[in-house]
Amino acid sequence: MKNRLYLPIVFAAVAVFVHSSFSQVRGRKLFDLMGQKALVKGGYASGVIWSPDGKNYIKLEKDKKTKEKIFFLVDPVTKTKKVFIKGSVLLSAYNSCTGKSRKRFPYAWFKFNKEGTKISFGSFGGGLFVYDLNSGKMSKFPEISWDGQTPLLSPDWQKIVYTKKFDLYMTDIKTKKEIRLTTGGTEGLRNGKPDWVYPEELFQYQVIWWSPDSRKLAFLRFNESGVTKYPIIHQLKPDAELEEQYYPLAGEKNPYVTMHIIDINTKKIVDVNSGPDKDIYIFSGKWLPDGSKLSYQRLNRRQNKLELLFADPVTGKSDVIISDFDSCYFNINFDLRFIDNNKILWTSERSGWKEIYLYNYKGKLIRQITNYQLPVKSIKSIDEENGWIYFTGHLNNGLDTHLFRIDFNGKNFKKLTSDEGVHNAKLSPFGNYFFDSYSNLKTPPKTLLCKGNGEIIDTLSVADISELDSLKLLPPELVKFKAADKKTDLFGLVFKPADLDTTKKYPLLVYVYGGPWAKLVHNRFQSGGYLQRLAQLGFIVFIMDNRGTTQRGKAFETATYLKCGQTDLDDQAAGVKFLSKRSYIDGEGVGITGSSYGGYMTCMALLRKPDIYHAGVAISSVTDWKNYDTIYTERYMQRPEDNPDGYKKGSALNYAGNLKGKLLLVHGTVDNNVHQSNTIQLIQKLVEAGKEFDLMLYPEQRHGIAGINGQHLMNLTVNYFCKYLKNEEEK
Repeated sequence: MKNRLYLPIVFAAVAVFVHSSFSQVRGRKLFDLMGQKALVKGGYASGVIWSPDGKNYIKLEKDKKTKEKIFFLVDPVTKTKKVFIKGSVLLSAYNSCTGKSRKRFPYAWFKFNKEGTKISFGSFGGGLFVYDLNSGKMSKFPEISWDGQTPLLSPDWQKIVYTKKFDLYMTDIKTKKEIRLTTGGTEGLRNGKPDWVYPEELFQYQVIWWSPDSRKLAFLRFNESGVTKYPIIHQLKPDAELEEQYYPLAGEKNPYVTMHIIDINTKKIVDVNSGPDKDIYIFSGKWLPDGSKLSYQRLNRRQNKLELLFADPVTGKSDVIISDFDSCYFNINFDLRFIDNNKILWTSERSGWKEIYLYNYKGKLIRQITNYQLPVKSIKSIDEENGWIYFTGHLNNGLDTHLFRIDFNGKNFKKLTSDEGVHNAKLSPFGNYFFDSYSNLKTPPKTLLCKGNGEIIDTLSVADISELDSLKLLPPELVKFKAADKKTDLFGLVFKPADLDTTKKYPLLVYVYGGPWAKLVHNRFQSGGYLQRLAQLGFIVFIMDNRGTTQRGKAFETATYLKCGQTDLDDQAAGVKFLSKRSYIDGEGVGITGSSYGGYMTCMALLRKPDIYHAGVAISSVTDWKNYDTIYTERYMQRPEDNPDGYKKGSALNYAGNLKGKLLLVHGTVDNNVHQSNTIQLIQKLVEAGKEFDLMLYPEQRHGIAGINGQHLMNLTVNYFCKYLKNEEEK
């Protein structure tokens, strides 16, 4: 569910024109205007990458006269630039390679190989082109047929591997010969192609890993035998089409996942011995720099024991190197780094805060590198020569994000970004320079060029907000209040109409997500976004982060453990009560909307707190956790048999009889993430309770309702709240 967190905010990019029924709404002109154009322009350095040696950056520009695309090599200190390669040169090589007669080179950016001698352009959907900087020749990988998973280029840039009909295939760029690497693949036995749940909840979009010498390939095999098949029906044609999706439901059988290593030359496959327990999660394959071992991570089904293992590619034998235990659950570790002298950098939340640790290859802890309770966000870069670790971390109760560095001895800790706010740093390969793109609630986006020690060299880009300023909007207000426990500080943002009149009453409209692995309230510039736009229709718009969300340490995050829909919703209600004390907020006109977990929270709000919330638009909602997948649900709720009370109290179905307000249920008919059955089951309970509600289904829409359907949903949502919170009937 994590990649659908901010679905309703997608509406910000949609130019929507509300029906003339809203002509009486104060701020209608502002609402329309803010949907027609970008009011915050620039501020982020786009079209720039670092050279492989980290000494220069490459920037794409257009010649003012010829409009030709030219890639320039820029010295970050002297600011001098020289032509790296002209678009006309690439165009000539492209036309020679393809036999076409294009007038402009079709690609705007490229990637380097590790030696810096070649660059690649394009996507696999439109072809992959490799240009040799020494010979000046361009080659193209032959057209290949692949079944949805992005093909993977080998480290030597000579081979490409991909899945086709659930087996692995490889094509050599020189011979253009396709070679089949595995056999026996079926929809229920996938070689190198993940099921649905691994990409969604473990972020394993790619489950094949080349060895550094391009001679071996590790891959996961998914055996779906016994996994629930969920039926999804496509109904726009007279002959309905059935789509069956392998979908492991909470408490039910998972796919059996195994790791394998294939020798590209001999085609011999070695089975990795990952232990006797089959009901586990195996993920995050990564070869040691010398290719002698394959590392991978193993997580028990309970998700409270995480291990790093090294596998021998010849025998398949695995050894546990690092083992971590958590009283609740683990967040996925993306920060594994192998460094010289057989050392490992590893992050862990074992102290209650994500910190960086240094181990050797035998699994012995050398030292804890950080101990600052930021928490750490992620390791960004390693400068082994000078002994620096660059990483991002959170400050100010998770509102700010900064770049830091520290040495391998855990000394000389320094914050490298200065101004408050959310910083997104793009470091050079060895950390000697970085681009710092940032903003805060008062400062629009800008990008600085900095040395590795944080010294500012230049300002590369500053956002133009002149048009936004001309609208004279009120900036969002950061508020702090107590959680439902009356002890914990929580934070929210309040968006107001430009012509706010504190002698009048305004309905309160809450945008919610509220689930784990999420955060809505950041100290970044938000004056021109969708929530600000929505406020111009005469709402006070409110977002907040309840307990259970991220970037404030493990204790804050696990406050909702085993209690989804309880602690989190209680905190949301505490936020509404806090704001409703303001004289200009109508506590009897509170609306709430969200998607996915936010849709779930919307349903729970209307049904568990019917005296606080009066209207809701619930989009793509989970309504009972027994309906959702194993990995996500069991991470936060355990299995239904382990936590029956939590599942009962966290099910919207059990509160259907409490509905008092107006509830609009929205779902895509072919949603393969949160299935439509969630909404269907709630409908049945509402009918049984004799409750009236509204329903909107979007045909052929998945979890993200987009395009013209998204525009329609935007109009529908705005209309719904204007009607039931502001008594403005559609004409």
